[in-house]
Amino acid sequence: MVGVPRSKGCRTCLERRVKCDENFPTCKRCDKRGLQCPGYNRPRKFYHFIGPSGEQLTTSGLPQYIIDDSVSLRLNRTACVTQQKEAFGLFVDTTFPGLYYAWSSRVDVNFIEFVRQQDDSSFGALMLGARILGTLHLGRLYKDEDKIASCRSMYSRGLQCLAELIRNPQTVKSDHTLGAAVLLAIYEILDGTGQNSWLTHSRGITALFRHRGARAHSHGVGHMLLIAFRSFIVADALIRNEPCFLAEPEWRSIIKVSVRQEGLLGKGSKLGDLIEYSFHDITIIPGLVSKSAAVDMSRIRVIAYFRLRAIFVARPVPAIIG
Repeated sequence: MVGVPRSKGCRTCLERRVKCDENFPTCKRCDKRGLQCPGYNRPRKFYHFIGPSGEQLTTSGLPQYIIDDSVSLRLNRTACVTQQKEAFGLFVDTTFPGLYYAWSSRVDVNFIEFVRQQDDSSFGALMLGARILGTLHLGRLYKDEDKIASCRSMYSRGLQCLAELIRNPQTVKSDHTLGAAVLLAIYEILDGTGQNSWLTHSRGITALFRHRGARAHSHGVGHMLLIAFRSFIVADALIRNEPCFLAEPEWRSIIKVSVRQEGLLGKGSKLGDLIEYSFHDITIIPGLVSKSAAVDMSRIRVIAYFRLRAIFVARPVPAIIG
């Protein structure tokens, strides 16, 4: 259906078939004749029209804004990743406030900044780890069991992505791989399947640290990742009753180097230096405990030997009947 417009004059001039001057709000012709001008609004007449092709005409004059599906998906994904990063920041701020605020201004890049720097289109192991911890935090905050349960399935996917990174020689030593491993291990510590299930994951992270070498953790993201997980590494060694690799000279030297660099950059403090040198000594404890346990076992074996020997010596020898 299309509207057919006619002359723009007033209805009185149209009926008299004279030219209307179209003055607003009333035409001058009506004023001169002493008539009340009815104005210029009039009903339209509509006619049904079918074009030559048999298709009805449509009002296509208005602009149509169409968002491509791929663009819409990218926008949704970007918004989703941004929310995940912010949720991860809330998790760190709530769960590890002391560690975060003690080091956030002393390291080259802190963990929250490291996650925020990741590409918004990245759905790899690192972003999955951040997403898991952010979801776990929100689930516990709002007592949402569905969110907490969904973390376990995301954790399985994260392990698969991490395994692919470790199998690839080009990515096995990357900060992305180690960061993903640390985040997944923290989730296992907070919501693991068993009391000591995180130890298996921690052993793998220890292997990654040693494979990268001590020099890779003296500065930058590597140094931040070492600080974030070193307490768990020491605890792992204590539980396993074995020396901690952080007590080795090349790893112990990292603490001295970092303290010296912080002093040169004006980021150091006496309290911070004291804490660092204290941890420098703490790394030795698992090895000392392991050695003392070995000494105790040797002492127990010696005591048991002499007790058994005394029993057999004191026992009368049975007569042999020939």
